[in-house]
Amino acid sequence: MVPGVSVDRWNREIEEHVDYLRCAIKDLPGVDNGGIYRDRHGDVIDRAGRFSLNPLWYQEFYRSFRRRPNKDDLYRLAHQHLQYGYWDIGGFIPPLILRIQEEERHGLK
Repeated sequence: MVPGVSVDRWNREIEEHVDYLRCAIKDLPGVDNGGIYRDRHGDVIDRAGRFSLNPLWYQEFYRSFRRRPNKDDLYRLAHQHLQYGYWDIGGFIPPLILRIQEEERHGLK
């Protein structure tokens, strides 16, 4: 729980974030195999190794545990993400309390 956030709001946000994470791991783009780059004569001029197209939070989890997150993991990730913020495909998502303060500043919700 985060100071300044009601229990009801916190629980609602956790459930919504777990749903988001659950949907996100269903449609992961995976890994790009890279490749070899050739000039017009067919000579190799560069190469690229494999790299992940998955969100950074998923890459970090997989790197640490060598598996996909299960239901309990998703709840732990949701708590961490809402407390501290996290990196997603679109950039850094701030902690929940900062989002709430921003909403209040602009008269939202």
